[in-house]
Amino acid sequence: MDITVWATGVCTIEGGLLDISSIRIGEDGTGHFTQTGGTLEAGGITLGYGDGSFGTYEISGGTLTPSAFRFGSNRFNIFKPNFRYPEP
Repeated sequence: MDITVWATGVCTIEGGLLDISSIRIGEDGTGHFTQTGGTLEAGGITLGYGDGSFGTYEISGGTLTPSAFRFGSNRFNIFKPNFRYPEP
């Protein structure tokens, strides 16, 4: 199964397991993917697929295990890990 977050698309995973062959975030437009929990296993993740496209992946919880992580030709794609570490 493949997932594409198209132009002006938003996708969120909050729990469970999502096992997919590939995911494109921001194909021919702007896409945003948020992960707050659960597990995402992907054969490949691409941010910003297509000229002028923009993709962001924000993770604040859960597990992300891609085989490959690709950034499209647009240099403004963002991978944003958002974790808080406990004070010692």
